[in-house]
Amino acid sequence: LRQCKGDKFIEDVQMNRISRNENENNRHPNSSGETRMPVTKPVEYSNHLAVMAVADFGYDECVVKKAYESLQKSGSTEITGTRLLEAIFQLEENGRHNESTNSTEAGQQPFNVTQKAKQDNLKEANKNKSTEETTCNPDLELSIRSLEEENQNLKDQQTCKICLDEPIAIVFFHVVI
Repeated sequence: LRQCKGDKFIEDVQMNRISRNENENNRHPNSSGETRMPVTKPVEYSNHLAVMAVADFGYDECVVKKAYESLQKSGSTEITGTRLLEAIFQLEENGRHNESTNSTEAGQQPFNVTQKAKQDNLKEANKNKSTEETTCNPDLELSIRSLEEENQNLKDQQTCKICLDEPIAIVFFHVVI
């Protein structure tokens, strides 16, 4: 009920602010005398259950709105949380694809002298970092190795000696004689 009507409706009912007549006025008898609920109007973007659910996942409101609008433009009759998430993933994928295309196009454009110098400096800095990483401090390597050995010994102490797979589990039974 909370998902369909919302917290405001529940609060109004609990405070007796909604009378039975209001509920009955929403129903219209058809030609055969049956009472049916009116056709639902399109839900506003911010009040749509799927939008609220996806927003609860922490997605930015503008991203959710773009996905919602793209689903509406595609003619989707029913917008669900799953479809909305798929649309968001598709938008993110398209954004990544466009960024990679733009970066390759930018790489193909001619450079001026300052851009070329900046790029050369970045390449040189990357080369220096890679040579520093390959020549590690021997004391650091030794301490890392000793920590790894200690870690393995502790794991061995906590492993079952019969199956050599599961962690040790000791059970004590109280025996009354």
